[in-house]
Amino acid sequence: MNPGSIKGVRIAMGALGLFGLVVLAFGLIALNVPPLVVLAVCVGGILLPIIVLHPEAGLHLFLFITFFESAGGSERTLTITKGAGVLVVVGWLLSVAVTRRSHLTWNSLVLSLSSFVAISALSIMPSYDNEVAVRQTLTYVQLFVIMMMVSSAIRSTGAAQRVLRMLVLGMTIASAHGLLTYGLGYAKTTAGFIGNRNLMAGYLAFGIPCAYVLFQASRGVLERLAMLISLPVQFLAMALTFSRTGMIVLGVVIMVLGYRLSRERGFRILAATALMLVIIAISLPGAFYDRMASIGSSVKNQEETWGERVELSAAGMRMIAAHPFIGVGAGNFPLLVGRYGRSGYIRSGQWASHNTYVGVGAESGLGALAAYVAAVVIAFLRLREIIRDGRQVDPRLVLFAIGVEASLVGFMVSSLSGNFEKIKFLYVFLGLVLALDAIRREHAAAAPAVPAPVAAAPVGVSFVSAR
Repeated sequence: MNPGSIKGVRIAMGALGLFGLVVLAFGLIALNVPPLVVLAVCVGGILLPIIVLHPEAGLHLFLFITFFESAGGSERTLTITKGAGVLVVVGWLLSVAVTRRSHLTWNSLVLSLSSFVAISALSIMPSYDNEVAVRQTLTYVQLFVIMMMVSSAIRSTGAAQRVLRMLVLGMTIASAHGLLTYGLGYAKTTAGFIGNRNLMAGYLAFGIPCAYVLFQASRGVLERLAMLISLPVQFLAMALTFSRTGMIVLGVVIMVLGYRLSRERGFRILAATALMLVIIAISLPGAFYDRMASIGSSVKNQEETWGERVELSAAGMRMIAAHPFIGVGAGNFPLLVGRYGRSGYIRSGQWASHNTYVGVGAESGLGALAAYVAAVVIAFLRLREIIRDGRQVDPRLVLFAIGVEASLVGFMVSSLSGNFEKIKFLYVFLGLVLALDAIRREHAAAAPAVPAPVAAAPVGVSFVSAR
């Protein structure tokens, strides 16, 4: 039901709008509230009813602004993107309250992730810094809500396709901006407004699979052409991040994607990819090959960032050994790592773990780590079922599940070298798993039952007595 079709809702929103206008006018004139604050509140007041009436529109706004959350200074307490994110979540919650229909899916994936959040909350009291632990736990709660919001807003394959389009659009813009700043000499990598080359590479590990499956699923010429343009832009941006982890992750993602798409007759796009990669490889600067050639020596000799990450992981394992059940407190790893480090890489602390699994286990305990990993494993099992059964529902459903699966593989491999437990897009894809699984189940429930086969009459000669 559309909330806007309810008469009481329309009256309440109109009255609320008039009241807000009076309050803003009073604040601007009598209290001398800065005009920019008034403008921001006005824009929020306009957007909030739209989000309440159309939750999917709010989801698209949330996805788009998430790409820019580092552009305004991620270290600041409050940014425009953070405020907009809160507005979208509040709008969705109001929409659920108005319609009294959440469309939420409750299953083992949700249970596992909620257990992860709950166990992380237990680490607040014994933590070294309670304030940091509370902030981190609230972040986990927000990410859980984001997952549920995605699963609630996507109710059809068409809606899922529109979400994937928004993800590809955001990554294409980010890639184009990164290539522009790199080409003009303003930056040494193509991280662009994402701000971190490894994070940019992690994002591209889901942008590329989404572009592939949209090309396969689309029936429109313009969208297929747009995906063909997006792919080389993203591949080139990935290469010029000079992220060694990113290139390893990309190789794994392409293998998974190639295996799945080849079974769905995606040979042409894979052949075109091989040709595109050859062309890109020829045009790459020598610095790229020097960077990739250093992978072997860095791993063998534990040099540069690899040596730092090995030592950070070792410090994290010592934390787990010392606090196996409750951890040192959510978000407290950077504050305590100096006490557990034994090399010159770690002196004063303030280092992130650079490994999601070690970081979660050290901060929140092995129980939280088990719940986190279980949620991801369940997500992969659900995707396997969708790919298996989706052909009878909608071929696009299978393709979207393949894209989500490859993206989650990228997140999990990237997690070996980065902290992805706090990345919003990971929970967006977990929400997509819930949504696609719900769509599959709804179609299966609506499908007409197949009648049981009728036993054939025995073949023979019947003798009828005539009177």
